[in-house]
Amino acid sequence: MRYYFILIILIFCTSILFANPKGIEYLEPKQGAKYVNLETSIIIRPESKYMKLINLSSFDIQVTGTKSGKHTGELIYSDDGTTIIYKSDKLFSLAETVKVVFKIPTLKKIEYEFYTKVKEPPYKKFDSFKKEIEEASRELSFNMMFNQTDSLPNNYPAITVEQFGQTAPGKIFLANFSYPGICAAYMSILPNSNTPFFYRYSPNNIYDFKVQKTNGKITYCDYIKHKFYMLDTSYVIIDSFYTGNGYTTDEHDLQILANGHYLILSYDPQIINMSEIFPGGDTAAVVIGLIVQELDANKNVVFQWRSWDYFSILDATNINFTAGEIDYVHGNAVEKDIDGNLMISSRNMDEITKISRLNGNIIWRLGGKKNQFTFINDTLGFNRQHDIRRVYNGNITLYDNGNFHSPPFSRAIEYQINETAKTVTLVWEYRHNPRIYAPAMGNVQRLPNGNTVIGWGFTNNAFTEVTPQGTKVMHVKFPLFVSTYRAFRFPWKEDIPTIFPNPTNKLPEKYSLYQNYPNPFNPTTLISFDIPKLEFVKLRIFDIIGREIALLINENLKPGNYKIEFNGSNLPSGTYFYSLETQSFREVKRMTLVK
Repeated sequence: MRYYFILIILIFCTSILFANPKGIEYLEPKQGAKYVNLETSIIIRPESKYMKLINLSSFDIQVTGTKSGKHTGELIYSDDGTTIIYKSDKLFSLAETVKVVFKIPTLKKIEYEFYTKVKEPPYKKFDSFKKEIEEASRELSFNMMFNQTDSLPNNYPAITVEQFGQTAPGKIFLANFSYPGICAAYMSILPNSNTPFFYRYSPNNIYDFKVQKTNGKITYCDYIKHKFYMLDTSYVIIDSFYTGNGYTTDEHDLQILANGHYLILSYDPQIINMSEIFPGGDTAAVVIGLIVQELDANKNVVFQWRSWDYFSILDATNINFTAGEIDYVHGNAVEKDIDGNLMISSRNMDEITKISRLNGNIIWRLGGKKNQFTFINDTLGFNRQHDIRRVYNGNITLYDNGNFHSPPFSRAIEYQINETAKTVTLVWEYRHNPRIYAPAMGNVQRLPNGNTVIGWGFTNNAFTEVTPQGTKVMHVKFPLFVSTYRAFRFPWKEDIPTIFPNPTNKLPEKYSLYQNYPNPFNPTTLISFDIPKLEFVKLRIFDIIGREIALLINENLKPGNYKIEFNGSNLPSGTYFYSLETQSFREVKRMTLVK
């Protein structure tokens, strides 16, 4: 009892310690932060009322390490025009205290300290997937089966596609893992058949192969290279994405934001004396933390969140705290919420956490030991989950791997969440019959027509699409032993919503966005517009509070007159807005859906 009382006092004191100084909205590393990476930058975001007073040439900052001495460095603004980044000209030293002193006009001088990591771990990169797959493999046993597909490369996986009803538009995106004697690793885009529309061999396993909803480009992570790559519509690599501040990129998730920033994860192994935290703990355990970063378009870290600052190692569930290696968080998804804050999924804590994108503070914790919510009608809860996502109706979906259900089974679930009353209500779930259990990986994707895709993860059952009523309309399987990290359906190439060019031969002289017809509509309507020159065009649909609910066009269009059909069958009656955007033109119009 005394131990828990002391722990509560420490948590309370820590929350005070990590509070930002007056006038500062965001500061990283935090005051008193431990285990800070030696390559870290210092990020300072003043409160908005002070921003107009700051000229970097007059901004005074002094950085001194107890071992590394005085530092010189570069001060830059992020592309948001508000975040100041200090990049030192040299590395910090192990096990040192770093003192930072800076002065902002009209504010008193601010002084604080943080502490660098004590030792370098035996490995810099924690192999999170190897660990996850090893654990999952111990739970499952397989019988080998392989049917050769003659028309494809000999090492391409044999894929079984079963269609039972009308699917949503779009193609299936899969990236299978290699397995000796069965198949190599391939990225595949499939129509509703096992003959790929596109495939590409990879010498390394590929993760998170998907289309980014903000720009319509394909991204994926190469496991060995520790980078995400972006492809254009011709499948040419045009960009890469990776973590900053000396951290190694983790493969679990990449989210590109509308402003060109991106969200990405890293795992952070540290040497920690666990005997001081848990009876019988290893005196030099490798404990793996989680790093969440937002980088701007110039790949500067503008936001960093470290689990060391906010989570206790003992928050993990079903973990051996006396082991030599402790993966206490195992973050596997990051999602920008509709209010601009972030949600993260921490598998080994059985927890979804919402954190402030302004200051990094925890807003709420759902699931696990520190759960703050009441589950209204879901006595099971979720465990070892993947892939938290906010969907257009305001609910959240996630993939419940269900390792500790009895018997274990995996499912897709949708919660209605009341963030004020701290309640969650299970409004939809899908359990496959016969039972599918995947002890690792997986995802849930809500499609624009209301259907749901379940990527089952570490099982040869790769992909299931179901209607809102839970009727299975498609199921895709790999050979036994073969699996994919996530599975998706996206409009791609000719599956992008049909655009009907106006047959007139006269090219338009100006941009025009016309009123949709019919209006009101139920459930389909046509949106017409004119483009006078070759330009990148976005056509988006928003609800009444400004949330984007559909991206209809996100590509270069030739000059011409266009019509595009919008289907609102998955939306409630109400007022919506559609926006036509190019580099030199933007117009918004209102439309009404009546059912």
